[in-house]
Amino acid sequence: MDVVTLVIIYVTLFACLVFILLFGEASFFRDGFIGRMHRGLTDSFPHYLHKTLLMICGQRVVRKLDSGSKYLLESRHPLLQIFYLSLITGCIFIFWQNAWPAIPNSHVGKIHVYTVPLMIASVYGSFILASWSNPGVLTRENNDRALSIWEYDHIIFTPKMCRTCQFQKPARSKHCSICKACIAKSDHHCAWINNCVGHLNYRWFLLFLFTTCGIAFYGSYLVLQIFRAEMDKRQIHDLWVMDRITQERSRISFKQKWLYMIHHEMMLAALGIFAALGGIVVLAFICYQLSLVFRGVTTNESFKWDDIDYDIRKGQLRMPRELYDFNHGRHEEDQSTTRAKGNTTATRRKGRKGNEKSHDQERDDYVSIKSIAQIKNIYHGGPWANLMDILFPSPLNV
Repeated sequence: MDVVTLVIIYVTLFACLVFILLFGEASFFRDGFIGRMHRGLTDSFPHYLHKTLLMICGQRVVRKLDSGSKYLLESRHPLLQIFYLSLITGCIFIFWQNAWPAIPNSHVGKIHVYTVPLMIASVYGSFILASWSNPGVLTRENNDRALSIWEYDHIIFTPKMCRTCQFQKPARSKHCSICKACIAKSDHHCAWINNCVGHLNYRWFLLFLFTTCGIAFYGSYLVLQIFRAEMDKRQIHDLWVMDRITQERSRISFKQKWLYMIHHEMMLAALGIFAALGGIVVLAFICYQLSLVFRGVTTNESFKWDDIDYDIRKGQLRMPRELYDFNHGRHEEDQSTTRAKGNTTATRRKGRKGNEKSHDQERDDYVSIKSIAQIKNIYHGGPWANLMDILFPSPLNV
């Protein structure tokens, strides 16, 4: 089995693992094989690993391991930031040692002498912006402003108090247990930047992703062109190879050319392959994030909508007629009146008791939701408007 086949196998297995971990809980996969694999990896495996370690190492050691895992998973720390910086800096150092002396050449123009340092600076700059920018931390001073920006849809967001911060949570906000603060229009907590991604810094997070993806593909492109120039310099295209069994001579093949270059420039080849694979992973995440932006949802909200979709698929969701009309803009009351309503949230279907309303009355009071398309996302203003809201967020402190 050659190197290329091994790389393809490992990359495929890694991609499957990432896919299962990220999307195993999605409503479409939750009850199938992928959902079972997700539960096995996230629930069963840690459980049996804990029991095994308890039998082998004892309670004292396991308690320390639990404390360490809790620190890694549930507290704010810079370990992944340090890892990212070490990874990027190490790759840049390898590039500087092995590729920079070959620029410019017959396949790489002089312009790259200037664009490479600019790309490197943009990666570090975007990382600093994403890591240390304010994601939209809510306080008593700016909470009223956040409440006025986003109205409650009474489906995934209803008026409620944050028990930790002790004020009313605005729609689209979420309390981050790691940052220990409520975040306006919270998307998710990103361990790579050791910071929450929210209303005020989502643009810097996207910039961080784009520059990381850009430098990965740019680096792999330059390695490719350096290899092509080196092939021309060594006149590899004119080489002949001999079959050890038949003793027949033939022109060197495309695959043999590249294997020859990989063998003679292993460090540079490893950098190019790693950069290309890393770029693909980050590009996939960028596409996912942009799909959320253009649909007018955050990562946090996508999980909520997914739970609703799951209930709909199971035939377990019905919505009060009053809320359904409000969701579709067919309401005459203002938002303050709507907030004061009592039972205006979507409910799961339950069995009727004898003293409940008749079937006809219940049918008038409730709307059975058969498809997620029946529910309108009031926060979706169209792809362009959503993007502008990300790039130019409304200030929280005015």
